[in-house]
Amino acid sequence: PNFWSVGGFTFNLLSATIITQTNTFLDITGQGIISGNGFTPTVGQFAFSVQNAGGGHHLAFSFSANEVEVPDGGSTVALLGLALTGIEVLRRKLRIG
Repeated sequence: PNFWSVGGFTFNLLSATIITQTNTFLDITGQGIISGNGFTPTVGQFAFSVQNAGGGHHLAFSFSANEVEVPDGGSTVALLGLALTGIEVLRRKLRIG
């Protein structure tokens, strides 16, 4: 579901969890996919909180968001292994000759 859309960007909600809920405080975190304006769709997280400490009509809101790091699937480790193999082959060749 389309959670929000601003300036050509869209955040499709994948999950949301209520962390804390009382009569005067609500804290929610969630995860989804941010896409738009030609950028690659990216997994992101958000945190939202609202509090009403005085019990009146004044509410305080807080929102933050960030992208989630996704593992690269091992290509970095594979390249490191190839580099170390090449160094070992070169070391043996120089030691023999």
